[in-house]
Amino acid sequence: MGTMDTAELGGSEPWASDTKLFQPLQDQILLYEEANCRALKAFLRMLNLPFEEEWRVNAEHMSPSNQVPFIKCGQFVVSEMVPIIEFVEAKGYSLSNHLENEDRSDMKAYMNLVDSILMDAEYFVCWKLANVSRNYTRPRFCSFYPWPLNSVLFRMKKWGIEKRLKLRSREKADLTMDSVLEDVKNCLQIITDILGDKVFLYGNKPTELDALLFGHLSAIYNTNLPDNRLKELVGESTKLLEMCARIDDKYISSWKSRSNAKSSSTIKS
Repeated sequence: MGTMDTAELGGSEPWASDTKLFQPLQDQILLYEEANCRALKAFLRMLNLPFEEEWRVNAEHMSPSNQVPFIKCGQFVVSEMVPIIEFVEAKGYSLSNHLENEDRSDMKAYMNLVDSILMDAEYFVCWKLANVSRNYTRPRFCSFYPWPLNSVLFRMKKWGIEKRLKLRSREKADLTMDSVLEDVKNCLQIITDILGDKVFLYGNKPTELDALLFGHLSAIYNTNLPDNRLKELVGESTKLLEMCARIDDKYISSWKSRSNAKSSSTIKS
């Protein structure tokens, strides 16, 4: 079943109150997975759609696309940010339906830019930088699988990531950390120019692009790696990080406070 088929079929049913969002364990999750999980959680919380978080060792292999996070909403299982956005929109929920068609089209193009540039940078840092791969990626990826299965899975995953990066960088002779950082720097400057002095990228209301950017930048900025050059570069984007802080205060921290208050009330009763 294709993405649009899933979205169209899922649109006929209301949002399930017991929707579950699946992600890897905290000691297992890698930078780019953390970014995707943060982006999706921000998106759903911006829409005030209820969901429960589920952490699983084999979350990646449970996903229909082998990518995390993924959601189970009613009888439907949908993975990855864009397909989930389409699935949610089919149910009548959107963060960008107030935008003009041209702005919405531009927003989607910028989403592709952000997702491509920042995701590739996260992949590169995790799998191509020897120090990070050896001391961060491999221990996290392998620790929950027995030997020799963990080594086999690690090599297969590394091969797949390298193939992806090679396809994405086919216009360049060789992908290096310097070229990755240059692409990220240019991408962040473009998004900073869009933000200007606004609260969010398209005004006073967040859009899907804000959620996606929040996921990537907050994950990068809050993850310490053996090589922190990517984090240091993101740290220079003061305006974007201030926007991320606004998103965190309004949609992440406040949600946690409400959730904790609800749990305390339940315990007292």
